[in-house]
Amino acid sequence: MQNEFASPGGKLHERVREVMEAQRMMDGCAELCRRARLVGAQLIHAPIYFGGVEDNINPLVGILKGVHEEQLFVAGSWGAEFHPDMAPAKGDATVQNKHGLDCFIGTDLESLLAERGIETIIIGGFLTNCCVESTMRHGYEQGYNVV
Repeated sequence: MQNEFASPGGKLHERVREVMEAQRMMDGCAELCRRARLVGAQLIHAPIYFGGVEDNINPLVGILKGVHEEQLFVAGSWGAEFHPDMAPAKGDATVQNKHGLDCFIGTDLESLLAERGIETIIIGGFLTNCCVESTMRHGYEQGYNVV
């Protein structure tokens, strides 16, 4: 999870703060990651970044239009960095070149999964109806067992 959503001062934080606090979301997610690592699960983080020539988004439509207009998750900015409680730990992997909602499109996710022999993926993230759902559907279509 990135600062833009998860940290006070993030451009999207006030929009989600009340729900995050009510659900104790950050504590729960950090604990889930800790326990997953303890049992040997491979964590793969998929941060989203914008602002480079390699962006493969259409900034004129949909939810990504707002991301473009508000200059959210700009590569190299504090808002695009991981929240300290959710930063990758030793042994975790990080997807490269994610510039859209689907973690598979234009990234190295498929090769990270193949290199590790992963056939079942458990997907979690900030907005179920955006990146989580897009990635879940694509993973299913690619033949992964999706949880």
